[in-house]
Order: sequence, then structure tokens, then C-alpha cells
Amino acid sequence: MVIDVRDNRWDVLLELPIDESLGFFYDRLIRFIGYRNFEEYKVMSLASYGDPAVYRNLFREHYELLPEGRFRTLQGWDSSVVFDHFQPRRRHEPITKKDMDFAAGLQEALEDMAGHLLRHYRAVTGHRRLAMAGGVALNCAMTGRLLLQDMFDDIFVQPASNDAGCALGAALYSTRWPDGEVSPQMEHCYWGPSLPAADEIERTVTEWDGVVSYRRTTQPFDEVATLLASGAIIGWVQGRMEFGPRALGNRSILADARFAAATARINSIIKKRDNFQPFAPSVLEEELHTYFELPARVRRLPFMVFTARVKPAYREKLAGITHVDGTARVQTVSRKHNPRYWSLVRAVGEHTGFPIVLNTSFNNQAEPIVQSVEDALACLVSTELDYLVVDDLLISKRDQVADQLWDFHPSLRSGYELWHRPGRDQTHEIHNVRSRENRRISPELYGLLSGPEGSTIAQLADAAGLAVHRGALMSELLPLWNARIVGLSPAVESGSCRSKRVR
Repeated sequence: MVIDVRDNRWDVLLELPIDESLGFFYDRLIRFIGYRNFEEYKVMSLASYGDPAVYRNLFREHYELLPEGRFRTLQGWDSSVVFDHFQPRRRHEPITKKDMDFAAGLQEALEDMAGHLLRHYRAVTGHRRLAMAGGVALNCAMTGRLLLQDMFDDIFVQPASNDAGCALGAALYSTRWPDGEVSPQMEHCYWGPSLPAADEIERTVTEWDGVVSYRRTTQPFDEVATLLASGAIIGWVQGRMEFGPRALGNRSILADARFAAATARINSIIKKRDNFQPFAPSVLEEELHTYFELPARVRRLPFMVFTARVKPAYREKLAGITHVDGTARVQTVSRKHNPRYWSLVRAVGEHTGFPIVLNTSFNNQAEPIVQSVEDALACLVSTELDYLVVDDLLISKRDQVADQLWDFHPSLRSGYELWHRPGRDQTHEIHNVRSRENRRISPELYGLLSGPEGSTIAQLADAAGLAVHRGALMSELLPLWNARIVGLSPAVESGSCRSKRVR
């Protein structure tokens, strides 16, 4: 939809039919280079490595710019036309230069259609302020280029631009504002669940005492900045969780922005992402224009939804956050709205000379952003994170973690079931009941997980006569925990490990 908003009155100027959806256009085409729904962000990153000119003619044959800002994407052309000009990549085949060029051509086509629409309605309405929402609005390469143009004085992208943002939008839309008043500007999105009180946080951490050690630090900012400057990768948890898909300093994994090695390490051993995917910088709001090329009118970018060019003098010095095309997806940190994170970034600047940190969401490859203290502890223990900071507690893993986890409680995570297919070629599996994907497991682990809920791994193994297989069981359990198929906790969980037999 295109909507003209004046004095809290909404006038719908255009409603696009579903077959003209830019999001569906993008989603449909990423499948030719081996990606699926909700992986559009990977293709956007990959596009920076390609040359859009290589497949420009291919894409321009299949969408048409129409008068009055309209466009048309042609349906039903995918297989017949793309196959004539492009050899698709299967999902697990290596990514090659042709795939990068295809991604670059697709990104250019998206920006061409979106720019065509925006230029027309900018002229029609005379508006100098733009607000965007929806999945395509989270394409920060596109929004970053819009920011550099003189088309609008101010651009706002809803940080929860996916379906989750509809709840907020519905509430704002239904609110009747007094005459002359407008809805308040969204300055931050720290509206999620909050951490418990300090004593409850410490009590939870104490429950994990077998696998972690901790201490309360009186100088958290200086101490964490020292660790980051020495190359440590740290999980940082504070206050209320962010609303939306971006980690903005309250549920974040942090590293020194200077080190490209930090990017490689986080991608390979924690996030398990493609190496071409970049990480974002958090920079003090006051220093935005010191390091990034942006129009003077842009004073703050609090939601990490725009890319900006890193100034050439700093690209090598900030190798951890500078993408191959010289850009970075910037978040500015406000002393007003997040004083604790601001103090940390400032302390990093005092140690490194750059008041910037590498910031990525606090999760591994198999889970959403951590919410609770327990989530953060599980991510610390099951990945290669160096430290975890929750409130003023500095937490690290103990040695020989696998041995200590023997006394934890196992449970199948929600959405998974045990299956046993009997017969001569019997199999033991864990099924994802939503996707029907199967994970084969050993008969020994099946027997252990089939035991009574509420027991520890040690108790289950003793009862089933499996203690002799301790090493093999833990070697099998830990990857399942990392994949968040199995949960391990020092506290009894409500999930059941009952088996389900196939007849």
C-alpha cells in the first residue's frame, strides 16, 4: 500500500495486488541460487559480491515499469526463461561468481521498482518524509541507498517490519489522537521482556554452578572493554529485550570491530553462517559522522535498518564490520535511551580508539534471540562464546563442561518426538513434528531419552544400564543440544521424553 498521511488522516493512494508483491518477486527468484523463504537477507549480503550488469538484461525482460509509479512483474516465467540463461544452484552446492552476479541483478531489480514507485509518489504528494514497513523495508541495502538520495529529508523504517509489528501498527492506527497532536515518534524499541531482579539473576546463575563460574564486577564497562580489545567474544544481556529482529545491545553478541578474525570466528563456531554475511557496528550516536559517509541531515540510526558507507580511511581499521562493498549496517547508540550500552561502547573507544563494537544477535544457528537468563547460559555453554555478561555478573565456562553436564536434566524440546521403527532394519529417530525432518539417533540414546522425565542424564543412564556408554552418549547429546533439539538444564523441565512407536 501507498498511503498519504496528513494531520493523522490516512488516504490510501495505491493498493498493490499480491502478484505485484516485491517481496514475493524476490523470494521466488532466490530459489534459483539455492535459498528458501526467510533467507532473503543472505541473498542481499551475497549481492555485494556480484556484478548486477551480468544478468541485468535477464531481469529487465521480466518486470516492467509502468506510468504513475506502477510496475508489473511477469508471472510464470521462472523455469522457462531463467533456465535458458542461468544454471541454477542446488542448495548444498558451492556458491560461485554466477550466483553472486544473479543476486546482484536481483537486488538491482528490486531497487529499480521500489525507486520508481517512490519517486512518483514523492512528486504527487510533495512529502519529504517517508515511513516504510514490511519485509522489503528490512532490505537495508535498498534503504541505505535511499538515505543517500535527496528524495526525502527523513526516512523511518519500522524496526519490527515483519508480522510482529502489526500489533503495534493496529494499536496506533486505532488510537484517536486529539486535534493537533500526532502519534509519538518511535525513538527506541526496548519494549520486550525484562530481566528479573539482581538476586534472582544470581540465583539462576548459581543453579548452573557445575558448568559456569561467575563473579560480580564493580567496573563492568571497563572490564568488558578490556576483554573485547583482547579479542574475546562476549554475550551481553541487559534490561528489556529488543522488539523486532535486530539485536540492539540488550541481547547481543559483541566483539572488537577492528578484527576481521572475530567475524570469521563468530560465523564459523557460533552462528555457523555463510562467511559472506557481514556483522553490524554499534557506534556512539555522537560519532556517527566520524566513521560513516552520510548526509548531514542524518543524525541517528537507532534500529540497524540502513547501510552506510564506511569512510575509506577506516575500512581496514574496522575490518570486522566493513562489508566487501565498503558498507556497514549501522546502529547508533543513544546515551538517553540505552545508557548502559552507551557506556560500554564509550569504554571500548577508550581502549581501542574506536567507540564502535561489532554487534550481532545473541543466538546460535538453531534458535531465535535469547530472551531469559537461562537462554543466555545455554548459549554460552553450548557454543564457543568466551564470556557472558548479565547485569553486572561476568560469567565464564568451567573446564570439562561435558563431564559436568552428566548431572543435568535432558528433555526433548517442544515440537520434537522420539520414534522407534521396529523390525529387522529398525531405526531410532527424533522427529520434528512440524517439518517431518528426522534425526537418527543411537539405540542407547533412544533408551536414555525414553526414561522418566525429571531424571538427570546420570540417573537415566544408571537405570537403563547405559553408564558404560557415558562418553558416546554425551558426544551424541551435545550436538543435539546445540541444535536445540534436546534441552539440558539443571532444573526439571516440563517437557516429556516419552517415546512414540511407529506401527
